[in-house]
Amino acid sequence: MLFKDKQTGALVEVHRVEFAQQGGGLLKSLTAEEFFKQFEPTSKQEFVACTVDADWWEDVHPVPCYSDGKRWNGWGKPYFEKKVLLQMMAEGRLDAVTYDQDADAFIAVIEDDRDVYPAQLIEVDGKQVTVYDVGAGSWCWYQCVPVTVSP
Repeated sequence: MLFKDKQTGALVEVHRVEFAQQGGGLLKSLTAEEFFKQFEPTSKQEFVACTVDADWWEDVHPVPCYSDGKRWNGWGKPYFEKKVLLQMMAEGRLDAVTYDQDADAFIAVIEDDRDVYPAQLIEVDGKQVTVYDVGAGSWCWYQCVPVTVSP
């Protein structure tokens, strides 16, 4: 596959492309032709309903969330509705988390680290949903699994 250097105009051939899952994972390799046949550039990912579980929970306990498919170090980056987070707190699954009603934010204090997760609006199936990305990008959430709806 031919490409042109933007500065010099020199032609180069791409024979193999190395890539990994967004957010981490094993390095894979394909020919340039196979890669461009299978993949296309994207800038915006759609949010979908998912479930997620946590690495530190002793039992399997999938909870509802939303995800745009992005990962951090291979771990999921879930977005939760307030009622789900409050339920997890009530169950003792988020001991280090409190909710600040005035700020409309969840706050996690673990050792000397204080992280604030304010409300955000995302779009899911054309509807605005208020969510909080508690622990996304720093906690070990398992991969977010899309929820399938039976017809």
